[in-house]
Amino acid sequence: MSQTLAWALVGGAAAAHVGLAVHLTRSWPRRGRSPRLAALTSVAALAGGVCLWLVFRGAGLDLEHHQAVLWALACPFSAGLGFAAAAVSRRLPGAELTVAVLLTVELAAVTIWLGGTATDIAAAHWRVLLVAPAALLLSSFFGASLGFLAFGSGALDAGLGYEAMIGRRFLLARGSVVLSAVTTISVFGVALGVWLVIVALGILGGFEQDLRDKIIGTGAHVVVQQRGAWPVEISSEQLESLRAVRGVEAFAPFVEGEVALASQSNYTGGLLFGIDPQRSPGVLTVLGQVIRGSLAPIADEPAAPESSEGDLPPPMPVPHLVIGREMASMLNVSVGDRVRVISPLLETMTPLGMAPKSVDFRVAAVFSSKMYEFDARFVYTSLPAARRFFELEQDSIVGLHVATRDPDRSEAVGDAVVSALSSAAPVARGWEARDWKSRNQTLFAALKLERVVAFVVLAFIILVASFAIVSTLTMSVIEKRKEIAILKTIGARDVGVMKIFLTQGMLVGTCGTLLGAAGAVLTAILLERIGFGIPGEVYYIDALPVRVGAGDVVLIVFAALLIVWDFVVFPAIRGARLAPVEGLRDG
Repeated sequence: MSQTLAWALVGGAAAAHVGLAVHLTRSWPRRGRSPRLAALTSVAALAGGVCLWLVFRGAGLDLEHHQAVLWALACPFSAGLGFAAAAVSRRLPGAELTVAVLLTVELAAVTIWLGGTATDIAAAHWRVLLVAPAALLLSSFFGASLGFLAFGSGALDAGLGYEAMIGRRFLLARGSVVLSAVTTISVFGVALGVWLVIVALGILGGFEQDLRDKIIGTGAHVVVQQRGAWPVEISSEQLESLRAVRGVEAFAPFVEGEVALASQSNYTGGLLFGIDPQRSPGVLTVLGQVIRGSLAPIADEPAAPESSEGDLPPPMPVPHLVIGREMASMLNVSVGDRVRVISPLLETMTPLGMAPKSVDFRVAAVFSSKMYEFDARFVYTSLPAARRFFELEQDSIVGLHVATRDPDRSEAVGDAVVSALSSAAPVARGWEARDWKSRNQTLFAALKLERVVAFVVLAFIILVASFAIVSTLTMSVIEKRKEIAILKTIGARDVGVMKIFLTQGMLVGTCGTLLGAAGAVLTAILLERIGFGIPGEVYYIDALPVRVGAGDVVLIVFAALLIVWDFVVFPAIRGARLAPVEGLRDG
């Protein structure tokens, strides 16, 4: 069904492009536009897209980790394409560039759909395509406006002399109270938009970083297991070979299994981990987040007593558990209370027949990771107690928790650990490593998609503020008709008049952008230092997390200036096209 829908999209896109080409061929020559230029820019854009794909494939890059490289290559290329198109045509080819960009993005989307490389809407391919139309259109229009300013008069004119001085005088003139008021509103509108985008993305980034830290601390940086999570027998000498692996900070063996836990008042499901009390606290930071009790009973867990020949074995000591705060609340238990752990897979013989295996444990401690899923499901006991419960051999483990020196390099360290274990302790099914990013890939992809969508939506606030700048320049063009006519009469060219109003608009946009960026950084510092308290029982955090990176600020400032520039171009062109006779007559 998906293939049928994909081919239907391809057919519909092809029919739409044929119809658009016929329409452009008939109507554009009458409007001074060139179907030939549209075809050339489309071919150039498609060729650039193919070259970019070849670069990524040849260098072994991927969109999930190297999006900055993509935009660093795509945006300058689209700006250069716009510059070349404007320099050749000596006008602003906005319609032609729009056709080229939209055609390229549409064909890229269809290719991704047909290839089946990214079926999840939160995948990196779709996140890129969500931003691509706006980013490429803004970049191409920026390049086209630069090309028109440089070559619009017929020869290279890259200077900015009297135009900047007159543009500042037009902006700071006190002759019109209305124009001054609108200019002030425009400055604060842009500032408010930039401030809101930076603060909102900073809060989303703070939540992502907080979630990342909690996930890393609770589940280890890398989990190494036999394929299929089958238990393996491995000696301590074989484990010690991991100390020579570069990037490994600490490691600890574990066993795990799904269980049910029951108290006198309630029951729930959970995931029981058998851990090494000496090694595991150095790998799992959640074991250092104990709020009641201690890990001492688990660390001092006695071994199974040996029975004499011909005698019944003595009673087993009651093992201990460490449970999460939410599980303790659901079971209504505290430190020292007994909890019955039941296995859904193992059975034992009773006077009434076979029944699921169950063993009494005593609660030794309660931890709080401030992650509901972990606090409600994860249960820890000693490695010998877990082996006895799951009926495993003395040296059997299900896997290894590994802590790396750099969590961002966890994937490479995991591969090195697998290589070392394959040499020191080969297993039938082979070893596999899953780092914290791959185990939570869907979650973090959704968070990144949320940030992208938030950026796109909030960017419309900057667009609205840019309309205020457009209205300011339009009013300035109307008020300065006489001055424009006089400048043209004494020899000023259309490009020179355009530079005057571009200077005026960019002064307003730059002041608003820098003011908003400074206010956002100050707001982030205050939120980080002072804090904005929120109910910890509801959100599992005590204060609103904020993480504003320098890269985010630079990106938003650059995007805001690009949006302002592209919007300022159109009223500047209108002012440049004013005939001197009309200005002198009306003035």
